[in-house]
Amino acid sequence: MSVRRFLFPLCVLFLLAACGQQEQGPEPIHWNRDVCERCRMMISDPHYAAQLRDARGKPHLFDDFGDLVLWLKEHDQLQAPLILYVADQESGQWLDARKARYVKGQLTPMGFGMAAHAQARPGDMSFQEAVTHLLASPAHGGRTPEVDPPSSSPLPPARDASPAAAHPQGEHLHPHPHASAMPAAGDRP
Repeated sequence: MSVRRFLFPLCVLFLLAACGQQEQGPEPIHWNRDVCERCRMMISDPHYAAQLRDARGKPHLFDDFGDLVLWLKEHDQLQAPLILYVADQESGQWLDARKARYVKGQLTPMGFGMAAHAQARPGDMSFQEAVTHLLASPAHGGRTPEVDPPSSSPLPPARDASPAAAHPQGEHLHPHPHASAMPAAGDRP
């Protein structure tokens, strides 16, 4: 009887310790089933995914590093001491997002173009540089000198890019090859 009293609390402690450690590491993602916390699309590419654990230990999953960064900004958590993970582009293994190195110009699920690597590469960026780069994008409210005109010069007038504006007489650049053989709407039997 005394053995049971000793083993039961020991087993409970072991289970609690095992559960507590899972809350500290990356959450397993169910590819093509779990959805991104920000854009609500399925997470399908294990080479660009990201995740965080909030202050309560709850995991938040993302399909792209850019979605993670924008979620942090939208929830005023950019400076919060959260646990952040990114997938290594080559291996798909989870990396500490703050220690990973980032390269731009990649084809990523949501088009943010940033990929993480465990090892430094020529032209790569630190976590803070990658966050700054993403938030500086005009698409996210930032301004970049290469894209934005100087404040002293006015923007050129907007051009109507609709097909009707390009061809005011209703002409088509590439008429349908069988247009003459197709009956008009009123000519149908």
